[in-house]
Amino acid sequence: MVVERKPVDRYARARTLVGRAAPAQVRPGIAGMLDRVCTAVTGEVLLSGATVHLMTDAGHQGVAAGSGRQAREWGEVAFTAGEGPCLDAWRSRRPVLVPDLAAQRERWPGYAASLLDHGIGCVLAFPLSIGAMGFGVLEGYDAARRGVDTEATGMMTAFARVAAEALIDGPERDGSGARELSATLEPRVEIHQAQGMVMVVLEVTLVEALLRMRAHAFAIDVPLLMLAQEILARRSDPRDWS
Repeated sequence: MVVERKPVDRYARARTLVGRAAPAQVRPGIAGMLDRVCTAVTGEVLLSGATVHLMTDAGHQGVAAGSGRQAREWGEVAFTAGEGPCLDAWRSRRPVLVPDLAAQRERWPGYAASLLDHGIGCVLAFPLSIGAMGFGVLEGYDAARRGVDTEATGMMTAFARVAAEALIDGPERDGSGARELSATLEPRVEIHQAQGMVMVVLEVTLVEALLRMRAHAFAIDVPLLMLAQEILARRSDPRDWS
C-alpha cells in the first residue's frame, strides 16, 4: 500500500534525499547539486534515469545535469530532435506526463522513435519555476508504465522545486545560479558555429541549416553536438548528405 505524503512532507523528503545522494560523477557548485537531484529522484520514483534541462526564452540551452551518462544521452535527444516532453513542459509551464511514449509517436515522431529504440517508454517532465521565473525542466525516464500515480508526480514536483531553488541561487534571488550554469554549456557554441557553416555551404537560412543538421544527426544516429564537431573538423560535408 502506497502512503501518500502531503506536499510539505514530500518537499522535506526530497531535500533530505538530495543531501544524501551520491552521484557517479562528483561536480562542484550548482551542477553538482543538480546531479544529486537527478540521482535522488531516480531512486525515489524508481526511474531508469533523470536529467535537468536548462531553458531560456531563446530555447533549449542543453542538458545541465543527469543521474548518469546514459540519462544524459536520453536527455540530449530532445535537443537534437527539437521536440519532446521537456520542450512542451517548458512552453506551457506545466508538467507533461507520458506513461506510454509509443502512443505519442505522431506528437513527437523523431524524439519518440529514438527513445523507444533505447528502451525508454515513459517520460515525466516537470518545469523548474518559482513564481514568474523559469529555468528549465526536470525530466525522468523509464520503461512504459500503466499509469503515473499521485505520489510519483508529487515527489517529482518536490524535486523540481529543490532544483529550481538551486538555480535561483544567490543572495538577491535573481537567477544567478541559472546564469552561472548556462555559462558552462560551452559545447553549444560548436553547434552554432557548425550551423553557420551549413548555412553558407548549402545557401539556406539559419533555421533551415539547423533542421538539416538535426535530420542528418538522426539519420546517422549521432548526437547533434557530435555532428557539429565533425562539420567543424571538415570530416562531414553537408553537400554529401543524402
